[in-house]
Amino acid sequence: MNTPRRCAVRGFTLIELLVVIAIIALLISLMMAGVTRAKRSATETACMSNLRELTNSALSFANDHKGSFPNWSSPIPSNVSLGAQVRPYYMRPEWIDYLEENYGLTRRNLYSPSNPRWNTDDLWENGIVGYFYFGNRPALNAQLGGLYGPKAFARKIYDQPHFRILFADLNRQYPIPHFVTPSDTRRWGANHLYSEGGEPRGTHLSYMDGRVEFRPWSKMEHRFEYVGAAYFW
Repeated sequence: MNTPRRCAVRGFTLIELLVVIAIIALLISLMMAGVTRAKRSATETACMSNLRELTNSALSFANDHKGSFPNWSSPIPSNVSLGAQVRPYYMRPEWIDYLEENYGLTRRNLYSPSNPRWNTDDLWENGIVGYFYFGNRPALNAQLGGLYGPKAFARKIYDQPHFRILFADLNRQYPIPHFVTPSDTRRWGANHLYSEGGEPRGTHLSYMDGRVEFRPWSKMEHRFEYVGAAYFW
């Protein structure tokens, strides 16, 4: 009489188990990297949309005011320093109200979703926004006159300035050479900076003809310094 043979059930060896675990870990890391890239792409697209809306508002304003771009740093009361007038991310509260009433632009449009650390109540209440605006800034043009001539940026829509840029992402080192202020690491001075000790991925730029483009860090330049801060685009 034949006795049926038992089939031995072979289990995983330790090496095989470690290989499976390593493969699963690799797949998870690839998936997380994909999610991070997708999230970054979405916020950068929203950032570009903000610049389009801001640019359209400045061009519409110019068309309605004999070609003059809005001067976000005016009117200049005695308590607004020259430094505030020169810094391209400063905006008078009156203009914040004007943009909302006339163009439907709100706080959301004035800060990049890629840099939520800059969008704080204390900065907002002091007129510090999350984008550079260069149009019709007499104090900034005067400050840069020695570098780029009397018209570094346009005051009117038909000007021929050195830079035909209206808006750009925040890209500021303070103190030089830090994009993240060492004394307050909540302050990230570049909108598309994704590691504390690194460099920004690039910047969006909008132009007087309404175009908006992305310029990578490799093509950005250090443009000027003012009161211990360096500005890039």
